Amino acid sequence: MVIYYINYEGINCSVFESQIYTYCNLLNINNIKVTLINFETNIDSEQYKDRIKAYSSYNNLRIISIEKNKKFDFIINKKSINQVTKLINEETLSNENIIIHGRGILGSFIGLKVRKNLIKQYNIKVISDFRGAVVDEYLLKHKNKGILFKIILKILIVKINSIQSKVCKNSDSILCLSKKSEEYLKNRYTINCRVSIIPACIDAYKSRANIDEIIKKRNEMNLENRFVAQNCCGAWSSKNPKELKENFKVLVYNYYERQKNIKTIISIYDEI
Repeated sequence: MVIYYINYEGINCSVFESQIYTYCNLLNINNIKVTLINFETNIDSEQYKDRIKAYSSYNNLRIISIEKNKKFDFIINKKSINQVTKLINEETLSNENIIIHGRGILGSFIGLKVRKNLIKQYNIKVISDFRGAVVDEYLLKHKNKGILFKIILKILIVKINSIQSKVCKNSDSILCLSKKSEEYLKNRYTINCRVSIIPACIDAYKSRANIDEIIKKRNEMNLENRFVAQNCCGAWSSKNPKELKENFKVLVYNYYERQKNIKTIISIYDEI
């Protein structure tokens, strides 16, 4: 079994280390051969090369960099799809089971296009990993923009919605963060495959905050002993605080929970 993990969001994604690199690294630890295909707007910059080199030195994780549109990164061109197709075609044996694991709808969409290109040569399965309600998040984030921007956004939303519909309909397996995410997709799109819920996890040992700093900051903000829920997701930066208060639920998973989720994902790889 060979895994190609497509990250279209690039290395500057806010959760690259915690959710993308760490995920691929854990697969390696569990003896799963994985190649991270990382899309980026400027793969020739020294800053990008230095960061990728640092990640690549860990546990022999293999990272392939592919350049995407610099101005409009939501535009997936044939060149990008052909590059992934060529990569898989040149290094894969015909009797190997190939799984393309796409992070988000754009990574998943590329995976589906690659499967279509290679369907006669290889047995390829595509797992689509949904990270949120993309259409609604875009609308919410830009709701206060001007008229011209909203017109462009409306056209973009139609395209994104079409891509998301195709991903839901044609994937071999779908991963969601929560039951609500699953309901969101099933209420809007046709799904012809299994949907599994795999919560996002962090390493509690690496994420421990400095208690003195927390107390200092709480005092500065006059929070006293009140419970605080912090929303760190950039796509939801304009979300109504009242909605956050009503819907926010904190789930912190330690290392062992994350290992359990990896085992679950590996079982999904085996089943499809």
